[in-house]
Amino acid sequence: MHAKVSSFPLTEEDGHESTRPIRALHRGLEVLAELNRLDRAAINTLAGAVRLPRTTTYRILETLRLAGYVVRDPHDDCYRPTIMVRALSDGFDDQAMVAHIAKPHLAALGAQIVWPVAIATPSGGTMMIRETTDRDSPLALEQYSAGVRVPMLSSAAGRAYLAFCAGAERDALLESLSRSSLPEDRLARSRIEVERLLNETRTQGFGMAQRARRVSEETSLAIPVRAKDRILATVTVRYAATAVPLRTAVEQFLPPLVVGGLLTVVIVQRASELAEAIKRASEVADIVELRLDCFEDDEREAMFPLLRDHLNRDGTPMLITFRPAEQGGHTATDSGARRSFWVSLKRISRGALMDLELDLALSIAADGLARESSIDWGRVICSHHDFSGVPSDLEQIYGHMAATIYAVLPASIAR
Repeated sequence: MHAKVSSFPLTEEDGHESTRPIRALHRGLEVLAELNRLDRAAINTLAGAVRLPRTTTYRILETLRLAGYVVRDPHDDCYRPTIMVRALSDGFDDQAMVAHIAKPHLAALGAQIVWPVAIATPSGGTMMIRETTDRDSPLALEQYSAGVRVPMLSSAAGRAYLAFCAGAERDALLESLSRSSLPEDRLARSRIEVERLLNETRTQGFGMAQRARRVSEETSLAIPVRAKDRILATVTVRYAATAVPLRTAVEQFLPPLVVGGLLTVVIVQRASELAEAIKRASEVADIVELRLDCFEDDEREAMFPLLRDHLNRDGTPMLITFRPAEQGGHTATDSGARRSFWVSLKRISRGALMDLELDLALSIAADGLARESSIDWGRVICSHHDFSGVPSDLEQIYGHMAATIYAVLPASIAR
């Protein structure tokens, strides 16, 4: 994405005189924006493009180089932007998408784990919290809010991100951190120690950090959020070390955080919108959930051949959902209509995963229809939704789910 730096306005929109701008900063942004557009360029080319003297352009480029935003090729003296330039747009595109997708899942995780959970993305040389359950957690030792930044090398989120991100990005981040004068970035100057820390993080599969607090030492555990071959973010849980032993925390807290990749939900109302929505979702997701309850009634029949075509292709796995309104869906339908819908899916490829609510699963089992249907019940995820909070009979509910012939979590998608 390329941006154009606009000229300075002399007055604000309300007619008042604007604050006197920093012209040197504006010139630097102009040079960086033009270099980003060209991908690589010599000093004379950039100077002519932004209409600045060659000496001024050189000083700007060298300042950007020392800050880690550009590099100079020693063979031809051309400059090109580094991956640090991408950090300038953090919180605008991918990060906004991650926060939007993660928010409902984070709330569910917070209700399940109780200890505070947060999702963070890289922002310059730090990790920025995008969403958090701190305000809803009665166990939060201190409350963080969206927008708070934590150090890259001394936080669980930063360690998890650095350990699992692409090598080129990691090298650029560590190079920039090594030039930082901040105490929390000092570790970056010892590459041997950093590599030992990151290798340890990769071996155990999660980032970990501890901080001394007044009441209790706080431990943080973080895992990366993957989309295809990229790391988009990290999910972190924080807890009091005196309340939960580390081994217990790893066994109880990390499995709910590991969802096997990024799941993107497709919500459209018309059959004609399905193909493009699936295409966009498949570009970033490891699993695409199709919310078929969102289709208008007269569009559902036209949707089946299009859906069959997509499911028969090799590509991103699909999860089909058809929820009633009382369980978070968008359609007012009774048990009979829901049952007819799922039976009709025998016309669809058996490669899809299907999400059936527990009440419908028990109803089908009670009527003896489960084994008579042509649906591959081994590809069915049996789910339960309670929007009032964590059910008091949670173990009993799980017992009912485990007793059905449906796979609560099919082994083919478990990691």
